[in-house]
Amino acid sequence: MLRKTFTKPFFLLSFIIFSFSAEATTYYVSNSGNDNNSGTSASSPWQTINKVNSFKKFSPGDNILFNRGNTFYGSIIITNSGSSGNPITYGAYGSGANPIISGFTNVTSWTNMGGNIWQSTNAVSTLSTCNIVAINGVNTAMGRYPNTGYLTYQTYSGNTSITSSSLTGSPNWTGADVAIKLNRWTVDRATITSQSGGTLNFTPLSGGSGSNNFGFFIENDPRTLDVQNEWYFNPSLKKISVYSIGQPTNVRVASVSHVVDLSASNISYIVIDHLATEGSNDGQIYSWNGNYV
Repeated sequence: MLRKTFTKPFFLLSFIIFSFSAEATTYYVSNSGNDNNSGTSASSPWQTINKVNSFKKFSPGDNILFNRGNTFYGSIIITNSGSSGNPITYGAYGSGANPIISGFTNVTSWTNMGGNIWQSTNAVSTLSTCNIVAINGVNTAMGRYPNTGYLTYQTYSGNTSITSSSLTGSPNWTGADVAIKLNRWTVDRATITSQSGGTLNFTPLSGGSGSNNFGFFIENDPRTLDVQNEWYFNPSLKKISVYSIGQPTNVRVASVSHVVDLSASNISYIVIDHLATEGSNDGQIYSWNGNYV
C-alpha cells in the first residue's frame, strides 16, 4: 500500500529561510566613495561614518564593511539590532591593513602665548573633558604638580577635603583637579572647589574617603605646564595648551567619547570584526544593556 507523504511544508520552510537570507544586504564604505552613492557595491561605496549613522534601516544579516587601508573619523553609532543567527556585522573588505575608526582630531594651528605655552588657535573638541592626547605618536600625560611622585596630605575630612603641609595657599589651585591616593590600590580624582591655606575642598570622591599621610598631586591646570609636551584642556574654550620649546607638531586629541557606540538600549546581536580603533576619550567600544555583541 502506498503511503502519503507531506513535502510541501518543508519546501515552503526552505523557501522562507532562503527568502529571509536573500534580504541581507552588504554596504561598503571607502575614503574614495561618495555619500550620495547607493553604498551597496564596492564600486559605489559611501564615504563617511556620518552616512552610516544616518542610515537607520540596517536589518539582521546585513554587513557594513569599511575599506582596508583607510582611516575613518568619528563614532559608529549603532541603533539597529541583528537577530540570533543573523547578526549585523561591522567589518572590513579589500586588501591591506585593517581599516581604522579614529576619534582623533589633528591640531595644526597654534598661538604662542609666551613662556613656551602654545594654545590651539581653534577649539579641538565639543566634549567637556579631554583624556587622551597623542604627540608624535606617543600617548602624553597632562601637566601635573609635582612633576613626579606625590605630595602628602596629613588629614582628610570625609570624601570632600584634605589638608597638607605641602600647600600654603599660594598658588591657589581652585578649579584644578586633585588626584588623591585613597589607599594602596585606589587613586581618585575630583575638582577643587576652594582652597584655604593647606586645605583643599573638592567635589565628592566616588571611591570613598582618604587615609592619613597618603599622597596626592594637582593636574588639569595651565599653571602645571613646565615639561616638554605637557598639556592642558580648557573646558570652556575647548582649546588645548601644550608646553613646548617650539611650535608643537603632530598633535592629536581624542574628540569622541566612544569610537563604537551601542549606548541605545538593548542593542544586540552585533559583530565587530577586523576594525582597528583609536582616539576615544572615554572607551573604545561602549555597550549599554545589550546582548550577544
